[in-house]
Amino acid sequence: MPELPPMAAAYAAHLAADEEWMDEIRRTFPREWAGDVRYTPRAHGEPGTPLRAAYERYLSTREAWELFLPSRERTAA
Repeated sequence: MPELPPMAAAYAAHLAADEEWMDEIRRTFPREWAGDVRYTPRAHGEPGTPLRAAYERYLSTREAWELFLPSRERTAA
């Protein structure tokens, strides 16, 4: 399989990290809608938890992906 161009690889890594984070939210909060929990501070997890690790991977891949975007399209946070 050919290697992806850097922009596509960054986007693919971010999509994978996003899915991993959502999976971890579902595991941590099985009785709640993950899509709702995602936008709350609880979705960031406590230090040392799998949820926090997944969230930090999501943030780092988002940062890498956004380097390819024009500044006006980057996350403000």
